[in-house]
Amino acid sequence: MHSIINDLLESYNRSSFKELCQVRLARLVKAPELEHHYLQYRLSHIERGVKMARMFQNRLAMHFDFPHQNLALDIGCGSGAAASELCQSFASVVGLDWSLADLILFRKSLSERHISNAVLIQGSFLHFPLADDVFDYATALNVIEHMVDVQRGFAEISRVLRRGGIFCGDSRNRYDLLFPEPHVKLRFVGLLPRRWAKDYVRYRRGVSYSGIRLLSYWELKRTLALNFRSNQILYPQLGAYGASEHADQLLYFFETRLSPLSKLLLPFFTTMIAIGCK
Repeated sequence: MHSIINDLLESYNRSSFKELCQVRLARLVKAPELEHHYLQYRLSHIERGVKMARMFQNRLAMHFDFPHQNLALDIGCGSGAAASELCQSFASVVGLDWSLADLILFRKSLSERHISNAVLIQGSFLHFPLADDVFDYATALNVIEHMVDVQRGFAEISRVLRRGGIFCGDSRNRYDLLFPEPHVKLRFVGLLPRRWAKDYVRYRRGVSYSGIRLLSYWELKRTLALNFRSNQILYPQLGAYGASEHADQLLYFFETRLSPLSKLLLPFFTTMIAIGCK
């Protein structure tokens, strides 16, 4: 890790965001055929982040007033996908991530787009180096499944939000019946007991399944209820994940016209949007 940091810092002043991404990927990606794929994924992070941040806001507006637009927290901000959009909506944004390499990339991205109202902090998802009761809004994009101690992680989110503050994040569903598990591309892994799932993934893929803990609808609902006075779990907007507008229209029809059935099937849908109001 230190060698990656050194390479990024040595190249920082003379390199663009794209070039810094290539510096990092040169050490992380060992298969040459995957390098282009990962580079394009990095370079499209702003477009994806804008879609996700707007989806959170749209889903939130269905049940809650939008929070005060003073101070926002992006948990697991990475190289700046969602936080960049938050900078357009809030007076100040704090980006928190454990990866210093990603924060260096994020800083470069902010510099190239002349955004100056973001502060970046390296820290754990389970021990925020932040004061109590300060944020109006907190968001977590593709992060919840990496909070191995999810109770501790959500307690930290609640701690740093002020009274009336809002949390919004997405969570892949442990009991997804539609698509393979996104990290290892295997179907129905979540249907196995957790201790069996690790062995199954190692047997099928030859990789470790530690550090990933997908939640079921009921686990997520219970966690939200313990930390927020009001909470909702909703379907996502599929367009934010790359689906067509037609797919979103069908899902909207399903949610609104077939509401009882949609509520029954949400616990088995691929992704859930979690919203909590402190």
